[in-house]
Amino acid sequence: MRSGIGAWPVLYRITPPDIAPHQTNDLKGLLQHASTAAPCIIQLRLPMWSPKQVRDMAEVVSAAPLPPSIQLMINADIDGARAIGRCGVHLKSAQLMEASTRPLPADHPVSASCHNAAQLDHAAALGLDFVTLSPVARTQSHPDASPLGWHRFRDLARECSLPVYALGGMSPNHVAVAVAHGAHGVAGIRGFWH
Repeated sequence: MRSGIGAWPVLYRITPPDIAPHQTNDLKGLLQHASTAAPCIIQLRLPMWSPKQVRDMAEVVSAAPLPPSIQLMINADIDGARAIGRCGVHLKSAQLMEASTRPLPADHPVSASCHNAAQLDHAAALGLDFVTLSPVARTQSHPDASPLGWHRFRDLARECSLPVYALGGMSPNHVAVAVAHGAHGVAGIRGFWH
């Protein structure tokens, strides 16, 4: 779809995990608002939903023409992204490390969650489109995870040939500091939907 580091937007929004399947109108409202705001990637990460429910929502969202500035991704469902055809997939770090080839063709974006140099190197070797690197800072969702901090993030991001999104304690207000530390942009959940 897109190519090159500059082709991806700087904001990567991940859906809030507490949206239940009966709250489809709430989710549609969030997605509608996001699609009229700044260019961004939107990842449907809905742990309370079944894979079929997520696929159905991705179908609904991607069937309505999305602005070209919006890229829809679904979390971890390679077959779903392939079947829908109008969205990409974001791989969990375990999926990334189990993969021996890029899981979708080049016209379907593929990204992955990375936490260390080995995962970043593997994502680049597979020819993925971009990655998240986390956690940069402490988060409510993973309070026991040791944050990388900006200096370690910078060292890892600058060694990676892919666009890297800073994740973990980020908001859109962190774009400038993230870019100054080698990020392409920022990704997040809580600070991205208000």
